[in-house]
Amino acid sequence: MTSLLFSRDPGGARQMFGLLQALRGRFPNEAAHPGIVAVKAQIPHHPPLVFAKDFAIKVFAGLGEAAEAWPLPEARGPDRDRLLDALLAERGVTVVLTATSDVDDDTDQALWQAARRAGIPSHGFVDGAFNVAPRFTSPEGDMVVPDFVHVPNRAVFDEVAPYCPTGRITLIPDLIIGVHRQEMEQARTNAAGLRRQWGLGEGERAALFASENVEELVALGKPKHYDEYDCLALLLAALAGERAVPGIAAGAAQLVVIRPHPKERPDKFAAHCGRAGPRVIISTDGTASEAILAADLVVGMRSTLLREALDAGKAVVSLVGHDIRGQAS
Repeated sequence: MTSLLFSRDPGGARQMFGLLQALRGRFPNEAAHPGIVAVKAQIPHHPPLVFAKDFAIKVFAGLGEAAEAWPLPEARGPDRDRLLDALLAERGVTVVLTATSDVDDDTDQALWQAARRAGIPSHGFVDGAFNVAPRFTSPEGDMVVPDFVHVPNRAVFDEVAPYCPTGRITLIPDLIIGVHRQEMEQARTNAAGLRRQWGLGEGERAALFASENVEELVALGKPKHYDEYDCLALLLAALAGERAVPGIAAGAAQLVVIRPHPKERPDKFAAHCGRAGPRVIISTDGTASEAILAADLVVGMRSTLLREALDAGKAVVSLVGHDIRGQAS
């Protein structure tokens, strides 16, 4: 018998790794977090069977967790349903545990439905109070929810409540922040080297821009609430003293490091490189935790990286007015 864990997105993979750590008794100060105790009581203590696809594969590998590549086809329909049913039966799955993907993947929803057909429980883990509706809506517009949903704070709880009975929603610590804190010790060792790799000179400061794949998701039909290009332009203008942005003083950084979202095209910001005052580079070097510690200021939109930076004690600014502190655990 096994407990199946699945993620497709990078943030979801970090969530699932945090869950694995909790199930293994490695969650820091577990007794102080009744939500973790409650979730563990709901989940059978069986060996984990970890599946990943796309962006999550690299994240699990970087965290040192062995994950099997997702073996089933993408095409929706009866054939995929039969293969899913066979997978759960053949691997002896007794519970399905997933992150919740964005509009561009429905594998977690398919797993919840397969679990229901097999008569086994399913659990979904939500990482933030944004884009909640698409996570529980099928491509045909039908509502699809797991048996239980786990959320990191009250704001997310309130967003999920219209889709799931409140008695089946559990407040738990932010699993992503839990993973981030475990990474901090090694990250502190590597942060100075990353600053040198970025080319920072003596006395220079760096602003880390945590980008998001808005353009790519809009192309898939997702509503556009803000624009990564406009936000980057606003950051550059604030640093140049051309626009007033609370939390970003003119000259506060001489270098802007664009950290693309894993789903973004790597060349989409290339036109900004080589500009004068402030300089701009694109870098995915180091882990997210290392990049946070190497930066003097962290700026973005709604990325979970902003929550991690706030937890690390960094100066953090959301250019879309996102309540980062309200989202923190």
